[in-house]
Amino acid sequence: MTDLELVSDDDLLDELLNRFDHACFVGMRVSIPADYHGYTRRHKGNSHTCVGLLQELSSGILDDFHERQIVDDEDE
Repeated sequence: MTDLELVSDDDLLDELLNRFDHACFVGMRVSIPADYHGYTRRHKGNSHTCVGLLQELSSGILDDFHERQIVDDEDE
C-alpha cells in the first residue's frame, strides 16, 4: 500500500478523477502568513453535470451549516 503523503497532489487528483465519469475538486491551502491562498480547481466530465454536482454539494453544506447554527443558537 502506498503512503498517500508521498503522492503528489496532481497524481492523487488524477487518480480520483479517473475513478468517476463526472467529478469536481476544489481545494484551498492557506499559508502562514495568510497573505497567500493556493487554489486547486479540477473537474472531469460534462460541464453542466459538474455544475449540478457542485450545486448539490453547496446546498448540502449550507443545510449542515444551518442545522449547526440552530443548535449553537439554542446553546446561548
